[in-house]
Amino acid sequence: MNTALAGVAATAVAVVVTPLCIRLASRLQIVDRPGPAKPQAQAVPYLGGLAVLAAVAVPIGIARPAILLPAMLAAALEYEQEHSKRKGAIAAIESEIADKESES
Repeated sequence: MNTALAGVAATAVAVVVTPLCIRLASRLQIVDRPGPAKPQAQAVPYLGGLAVLAAVAVPIGIARPAILLPAMLAAALEYEQEHSKRKGAIAAIESEIADKESES
């Protein structure tokens, strides 16, 4: 992917994702509320950083997915750890049930 195409892709992603992030932040009340030391007159939605992240990550992911690989591996590892904890908890519950049934 050449630089111009990556720039166009980043711009397109930002244009699409930014309004979605604004709506999501407003719906979830993730906003910066006006106050005495703040210049805004009304609440300003946060989460604009998500739009920037998406606008940067999508072209990189298309052009050079290996750059994002460490982040994807970290997410997969975290998922696997959580999944193994659940499997361990389920096994403990099943063992407890089996013990109670054998006592009866």
